[in-house]
Amino acid sequence: MTPDEKRSVYLDRNKAAALKCRQRKKRWLEDTQYKADTLQKLTSELRVQLSRLKEEQRNLINYLTLHRNCGSEKIGQVLDGMVQWERELLTLQGPEPPQFPMHLEGEFDSAESGGESGEE
Repeated sequence: MTPDEKRSVYLDRNKAAALKCRQRKKRWLEDTQYKADTLQKLTSELRVQLSRLKEEQRNLINYLTLHRNCGSEKIGQVLDGMVQWERELLTLQGPEPPQFPMHLEGEFDSAESGGESGEE
């Protein structure tokens, strides 16, 4: 093979390798862009959900606060736990969220219906 033929074969191989490299880079960029778009959309959806949950939390806290003096010791305990959790959160101690008693649901239902099941 002559030096010109060798050079031609080398250039052809280099051209094919460069094309393959550009295609691989293009696929990588497209995949990365797709992942970035997907994560951006997820982030946006999670922010909307967080906003809704914060609003719901504010509404529930307001509801509990309105009933703080209704004579229910459990409501006072929940509110006190929330205050303590907020204080710990502000000091960046990494607190766990307060555990709310699951049996409070029935108490709220009976209080709303006009029946008083707690002590006064």
